[in-house]
Amino acid sequence: MTSFDAARPQKPVGSPAQERGRITSYADTFALDLHKALLEQLPQALDSLAPVPLTEENIGDLGTEHGVYQLFHAGQPVYIGKSQKTLAARLDSHRRRCRGRVGIDVADMSFRCLYVDKFVDATSPESVLIAQYRASGRAPWNFVEGFASNDPGRGRGSGAPGSWLIDRPVDHTVPLRISGAGAPMPVKQALDHLKEAVPFDLFRYASNLSKDLKDKASLVDYEGREVTLEPGDVSLMSHLRQIIDRLPLGWQATVQPQGVIVYRENVDYSYAIDGWRKDEVGVIPVPRGMALPAPRDQPRNDTPIASARRRTGR
Repeated sequence: MTSFDAARPQKPVGSPAQERGRITSYADTFALDLHKALLEQLPQALDSLAPVPLTEENIGDLGTEHGVYQLFHAGQPVYIGKSQKTLAARLDSHRRRCRGRVGIDVADMSFRCLYVDKFVDATSPESVLIAQYRASGRAPWNFVEGFASNDPGRGRGSGAPGSWLIDRPVDHTVPLRISGAGAPMPVKQALDHLKEAVPFDLFRYASNLSKDLKDKASLVDYEGREVTLEPGDVSLMSHLRQIIDRLPLGWQATVQPQGVIVYRENVDYSYAIDGWRKDEVGVIPVPRGMALPAPRDQPRNDTPIASARRRTGR
């Protein structure tokens, strides 16, 4: 030990770490308070940006970066999110979620976003923004189940779809123009064309991508079967009826708040809005589910779903 070392105050072995400003007059500790910096700077940076419409063009201008974003509906902030993949991919999924639904128009949606580096990304920056915007009531969709949820997959469609989806069900009365309509086409091709034509984001049916073994086994029912869809502007329900009519007994097309499913099954879904089923009698409507609650500010017969039914007279 040198004379210099002997003169230094010795810290006992195992003594606790000292607070900042309490070590010596010439030595101290520094810890970056990243959370404080995020609280102060992140909302300010986001608020400095002007929202733009949630369109394919605006989303396409984004790069491949990750980050956080804010969604607006009719000019009001409604949702804070973070992209796990890219901002563009996440925002486009929200764009598709808001299309083709009763009670919302994607033209009323807008967004703004911030790219963040990996260091900031690891701190869950969206939680900082959610906390701040929630306190002022500016993130209502963050706490409404259904808006940002993914397709639950086959076999899970019998559960409650979430209040956001219940209040904004798919518009199954929308008229569609189908490619190749007016001429015979394979039933599977007709389903493919319907999936491309519907404006909403969930249209699922038995295919080679199906994981359920029963669905894969049902693909044989497509073989050798053709359908001639009506040309022009024809409702989705009319097209679905034609397709179900060309399939064997036991096939069913069901409209639920989240979307449309077409499978060989006989299931009375609690949240069914509309649909067709083929039995010995022919093609008949599926029972409408009675689990759909009316919004608090509307009587039951004035819900978006009831309004859509009245437009079709069903």
